[in-house]
Amino acid sequence: MRVATAAEVADRSRPELGTGRLSARRGCRTPGELLERVTLVSGPTAQRRMRLGRQLRTGRSLTGEPLPPLFPATAISLATGAIGIDTADAILTALTPTLRCTDLDSVQAAETELVAAATGTSSETPVPASA
Repeated sequence: MRVATAAEVADRSRPELGTGRLSARRGCRTPGELLERVTLVSGPTAQRRMRLGRQLRTGRSLTGEPLPPLFPATAISLATGAIGIDTADAILTALTPTLRCTDLDSVQAAETELVAAATGTSSETPVPASA
């Protein structure tokens, strides 16, 4: 929930919203500053949560239809508590750069394997792997 909430705060604090930005209405310059003040976490922790949240949240098409997240297995596993923030961050840090040089299906297949290893549900990793 912390990651999802951070992503929502960041989305509602987009610069194009001007003075209507959530962060501006709460007297903060950035969404990170707002998260720091409300949750009493460090700046790097707030930034990490917002970055993960942006990568894992569902999007909207131009017609308003929901779009799945780029990393659905990680999003579901984090939301259900099967993996933690450190593991989700490790998976996304490893896979995000590969989006530039390979197709999305291959990246998502690798993601599925990494999540299975992290949760101990892979045939090669019967014990959960650490982040």
